[in-house]
Amino acid sequence: MALGLVEFLFFTERRVIGAVFIVLGAVPALVLPWRFVVVDEGIALWFGFGRRRFLARDSVTVRVDRAGAVARPRGERFGYPLTDGIVERRRPVLRAVLVEHGFDVG
Repeated sequence: MALGLVEFLFFTERRVIGAVFIVLGAVPALVLPWRFVVVDEGIALWFGFGRRRFLARDSVTVRVDRAGAVARPRGERFGYPLTDGIVERRRPVLRAVLVEHGFDVG
């Protein structure tokens, strides 16, 4: 995203490319959580630019499989991937923690 901002501000002939880089950097930061915490009441998600979301335990289903873990709120089409760089290697531990806290794990 920083590269896109530099392209957009300082290179007038490359403003379109800079705008594309800005969008390609901003969209994942707004949509994909970069951190999560599992507690008894639910799952807290942190997104880029300071956005946060809390998913209550009774209104979310978590799918843990070989592809990773995804928290999908009931009534929504898409879910949120639960990854922090460690989960991929410790998927069974994440599944055990979710079951211990009473989540619907599919």
